[in-house]
Amino acid sequence: MFNVKTAAVNSDFFNLDELFFDLKILPEMLEVPIPRYSKEMDPEKIRRRDEMIKLMLDSLVDPPLPEEEEIIYKEFEALPQATLMHYILVNERGRQGIERALKIKADKIEKKKGRAKQNTNDDGE
Repeated sequence: MFNVKTAAVNSDFFNLDELFFDLKILPEMLEVPIPRYSKEMDPEKIRRRDEMIKLMLDSLVDPPLPEEEEIIYKEFEALPQATLMHYILVNERGRQGIERALKIKADKIEKKKGRAKQNTNDDGE
């Protein structure tokens, strides 16, 4: 897929012939070192490595789905008045926080527009 020098699709091998030709290098002149991971290894190490890779790939390919959240409906009429007041206060505090955040955001946008307008006026004079 990433080998653009060859017509082979999804090839595991690089076509170095054209590269050598472009660089005017004979293949005999190159000393290609064998990577450490492709040298002979202990069969037990290879088996453990393969198991670890398989576990990692399995966890990436099909991640476990999150559990569905159970929605609990409460009968508010049956709750004590103190609990109801607590829910109302928490809800009101959240509403006020959202309003405050939206106001700050609008003020920042307004300041940016004012600075941009001021800069354009300074450039025009």
